[in-house]
Amino acid sequence: MSAPGEHRDALSAWNIGKVMASRLVNRGEVNRNFIIRTSHDKFVLRQVSRTHHKSAGDLEFELAYLDHLRTAGLPYSVPSAIATKKGSLFVTVQGHYYWLYRFLEGKVIERLNQPRLAQLAEMTASYHQLIERFTLKNGKGGFRLAQPNCYVE
Repeated sequence: MSAPGEHRDALSAWNIGKVMASRLVNRGEVNRNFIIRTSHDKFVLRQVSRTHHKSAGDLEFELAYLDHLRTAGLPYSVPSAIATKKGSLFVTVQGHYYWLYRFLEGKVIERLNQPRLAQLAEMTASYHQLIERFTLKNGKGGFRLAQPNCYVE
């Protein structure tokens, strides 16, 4: 089995073994994600939204941001981009950016109960503590926080 069209072309940039199964994830609002099972492992191939990533620099910033969260000690799993055969963290195929990471096991929680809400609050607090010390620059004069008219320089 192989992945369809341009996704197959994108996957050829990585040395991940033979593709055994590929499917589009029917969740998410911004990017298109494909679960890829190969002879070596299970991966996610992300086709990045053109709306949120207008340049390669935008995606480079996102990947650096995720790497910062992972290496700074966020106590949760964070996607980590896998380098292509040529050493790049993403490829461009037919005008779309793609990057690949190992599948992170988890489950979808359809309804929050009190213990799950407490767990979510702890995760959010850990995340906020890390981004307060965030020093990466995205080249856009700061990044917008959740509050209107609030920017971090």
